[in-house]
Amino acid sequence: MRTTDLRLLPAAIGGWLLILMSQYVSGLVLLLFAAGSILAVGGAWMNKGGRHLQANVGRINGMVILLLISMVALAGPAWLKASQVSASPLGQQTAGQVVAKIVTETKQNERTAFAKAQIISVLDRPISMPALIFEKRLHAHPGQTIRAKCTWKRHSGLGRIMLACSRSKIIRRADPWTHWANSRRQKLHSRLGNSAAGALVCAMALGDNRYLSPTSSANMKRAALAHLAVVSGTHVAIVISTFWGLLAFLKRRLRLLSAATVLVGFVILVGPMPTVARASAMGMIALAGMALGRPGSATGALALVTMGLLITHPTYAADIGFALSVSATFAVLTLSERIEAPLRSILPKGIAKAVSTSIAAQSFSGPLLLLLSPGTSLYAPIANLLAAPAIAPATLLGLLGALLPRPVAQPILALAKLAAWWIATVANKLSALPGAVLPWQGGPAGAVALAFSVLCILFAVHRHFAAIDGGGSWHG
Repeated sequence: MRTTDLRLLPAAIGGWLLILMSQYVSGLVLLLFAAGSILAVGGAWMNKGGRHLQANVGRINGMVILLLISMVALAGPAWLKASQVSASPLGQQTAGQVVAKIVTETKQNERTAFAKAQIISVLDRPISMPALIFEKRLHAHPGQTIRAKCTWKRHSGLGRIMLACSRSKIIRRADPWTHWANSRRQKLHSRLGNSAAGALVCAMALGDNRYLSPTSSANMKRAALAHLAVVSGTHVAIVISTFWGLLAFLKRRLRLLSAATVLVGFVILVGPMPTVARASAMGMIALAGMALGRPGSATGALALVTMGLLITHPTYAADIGFALSVSATFAVLTLSERIEAPLRSILPKGIAKAVSTSIAAQSFSGPLLLLLSPGTSLYAPIANLLAAPAIAPATLLGLLGALLPRPVAQPILALAKLAAWWIATVANKLSALPGAVLPWQGGPAGAVALAFSVLCILFAVHRHFAAIDGGGSWHG
């Protein structure tokens, strides 16, 4: 079993936590922390340790230095952003004219329409901040810039701000690439028609989940399949790995360049959401590593990408979707292989891999989901195992159906709808079973309790099989 490289993990976690704390502390506290960090880094750099520490002192000092540097580098931009928001009209007033750029397609429910956006200015004062815009007659598409009269609650943190708007007006059209992506989403929906399977294909292929009915969305959540309706690392990996295999006849450099081009095109098509940004950045690092002949550590790349995105976009620290994506990816990289090893003694290899991946992802994302709503899914591993064979066909065939001419696309989309129908059927059937959602306390306390319980169970099960079969330990 491979040894997991976790050297960058403390730096990523420490920096992330300090970003969240920076919203509630003064600049003087952060300045004192930075000064203390400089002294600690200097002490760690100069420390040679006793003879018994000579073998490990370099590694320990390196981790200390990385931790402190990352915490200062990440907390600085976050504190500046939080201070900027507090001093802006968002933190001082509750109403005014807002200019914002739409990020996602507009969704409609019984009472209002809403879409994610990036604020550009408030009362003619520039400020960049993620927002969720609510308006009864919002008819804007990604990339378009709108001006509207909005109200909000005073805001001083890094989280997404809620805007209740009226009289919105489009003042700037989307750029040509975003306009093209918008047209592809519209064409895909028109070709699929108004059906539950067609709506799921739109969500899985292009991240356009506005056509999913409330019932379908609820069943997907209850069956722990909601992540399939949001483009994330799974979809990016499917697209890149497929094209990488199809381009095997090309020379290495041309193959890497083609794969990178496909990745950029996919991001343009689905939109640069936080989860897509994280997955695409990791993909670029992986491709660069292959180009240099140094594939590197996946966990190290994940930590590096996470820190880079948090430095450039401090608001991602308060984005639950970004946290779910990072935690699930980390769990798959670190736990799935260890869970798979004992399962191979009772399950076929392919099934054991699928089950272990699902259990690993759910073990880390489950506690975070409790921050949104109480209860945890009982049938998550079964649901993901049953849905796994249909994920790639629904995603890839849906993409082809959006890009190819209509006569060619229709038979392809029929197969995509069949794959999506299977996933929807799994979600509907399992969500209707007794105990589909186990009652569990929500909030931070419930999340900590579930995380501790899951890790204890996984550790006990692994030790049991290790004792029986002579398997490896959790230390890898």
